[in-house]
Amino acid sequence: SLSHDNIKCLLLEEGKGIWIGTIKGLDYYDFKRKEFSHFKNNRENRAGLPDDVIYDILKDNSGNLWVATYFGGLARINNALGVVENVYSHDPNNARTLCSQTVTCLLKDSGNSLWVGTASGLNKQLPDGSFLRIAAGLSNGSSDVELYITTIFEDSRKRIWDGTRGHGFHLLRDEARSIRHFNIEDGLPGNSIYAIQEDANGYLWISTENGLSRLDPDRSSFRSAMTTFIGVG
Repeated sequence: SLSHDNIKCLLLEEGKGIWIGTIKGLDYYDFKRKEFSHFKNNRENRAGLPDDVIYDILKDNSGNLWVATYFGGLARINNALGVVENVYSHDPNNARTLCSQTVTCLLKDSGNSLWVGTASGLNKQLPDGSFLRIAAGLSNGSSDVELYITTIFEDSRKRIWDGTRGHGFHLLRDEARSIRHFNIEDGLPGNSIYAIQEDANGYLWISTENGLSRLDPDRSSFRSAMTTFIGVG
């Protein structure tokens, strides 16, 4: 059965099965066999997961799985072989590594670039496999703020947005060199962001700890709803 009932993420393989990230390992449920397989941390096996607390999973164009772990960094699994081929970690002495060992969310954008959210900021993987840290100066111009990234989203115009815990969300432009910050002062009902989605009209819908908000990106204007469903802005 499941490794644990606390499930943090899912990845569907249409018609085949579903990957399930739990706080006690990575599970796979095969639809045809109706069986579970389990992938766990094993200190004696270097091909195992670096940590059992799984926060996000994605599949790249080559069929590899990328697994965000909460204490062990980022793992890349060869799906065909079922082994961990690479683990990307945080090194405080190397600015080309992840911002933090705690990886919270992942995105493969339309250009096939990998974005990695951590407990201390956002990262973009470079062609050589190293990472560009996008951690400083995102909120209120302060480089001392460590941003816990909760979600990463690419809209229909290929713009990247990230949501944070307690610091609103951001629009990244010009390959992450220019950043626009949004928070409650701009009209958000709350500063902790859980998800970002786009509708057919190009509006962004943002879920927060204090209600739902709709952003018109062209006008940078919000319309928000809380339990009373009264529009604001």
